[in-house]
Amino acid sequence: MSSQEKPVVTRVMVFAECDRLKASGVEPTNRKLLQELGGSMTTIAGFLREWRAQQSLVAPPAAEVVEVPATVAEAGSAAVAAIWNACHVEARREIETITEQANQRVQHVVTDRDSVLGELEAADNELKAARASVAELTDALEALRAEFTALQTQAVGREAASAATIEQMTLQIEGHTSELVRVHADLNESRQAHAAELSRLTADFARQLTEQTEAVRAANDEAARLRAKLDDESDKLAVAKAGELESFKKLTTSQAEAAAALAQVRDENTRHADAVKKLEGEMAALRAEGSESARKLAATAGECEALRAQVKSQLEVINKLAMKAEAQPEQSAGPLSKDKGTPKKDK
Repeated sequence: MSSQEKPVVTRVMVFAECDRLKASGVEPTNRKLLQELGGSMTTIAGFLREWRAQQSLVAPPAAEVVEVPATVAEAGSAAVAAIWNACHVEARREIETITEQANQRVQHVVTDRDSVLGELEAADNELKAARASVAELTDALEALRAEFTALQTQAVGREAASAATIEQMTLQIEGHTSELVRVHADLNESRQAHAAELSRLTADFARQLTEQTEAVRAANDEAARLRAKLDDESDKLAVAKAGELESFKKLTTSQAEAAAALAQVRDENTRHADAVKKLEGEMAALRAEGSESARKLAATAGECEALRAQVKSQLEVINKLAMKAEAQPEQSAGPLSKDKGTPKKDK
């Protein structure tokens, strides 16, 4: 806020205005002079104080000889006239003293009033400055209020946007959580299904392994029985046909074939045992791997089928050897039955 410049007031202007007001019967005051002339209250008060000092300190008129009244002149004498004049002078001196004291008192009052007026003017200036500061602070406060309102509006908008974003993210999290729960359920179901399938395949493999082991054991028993039978037949052939070298050679060949077959059976049994150990290792690996269990179990099933085929083939070979061994004693016994009465001599 800008204030207009005050006009310059001089002593002459103040004295002239005071004389005009005095002549018109109006007592000059600081406020009237300020209204008429403008300027500063302090300046006007100082000039008015000087004007009043000059008015109150005007020298009294010179003492004049007062004519003795006719009655006094008639009644008195020269001494009485001198006493009267002396009394008149003394009275004027007393009046001058009283006037001077009154002027001093007035001067003190005027000084105090001017001081108060100066303080009032300073207070008025401070009040104007305070009003200007209040106006500036009011404008700043209004600007701050407007800025606060704008920021509050932005904050409300941001809060609403944040709430919407949080709600959207909450919905997405809930959706992801539901999807994760469903996936976990599917994984658990799949894991349980795989575990059940693995248990079933393990049970099937164990059963098939048991069956294969029983078959191998039965083959071993059959081979032992055939070997015992071959041993018995060999003893019988050795006793009954000691001189028949050809039959002996055939028996030897049959025994060699039977021994080879037995050795082959033993080798097959060894390989089967190794295969069983290998299958047991694969079963342990299958249990650890989990995801590869179906494929390896399928491969194991194929190997089991191959083992079944091998065992079946071995059994057929053993049966053929047994049949051949049984047929050879009968062939060697034929010539003995024909030549029973005349056995040949040993060479």
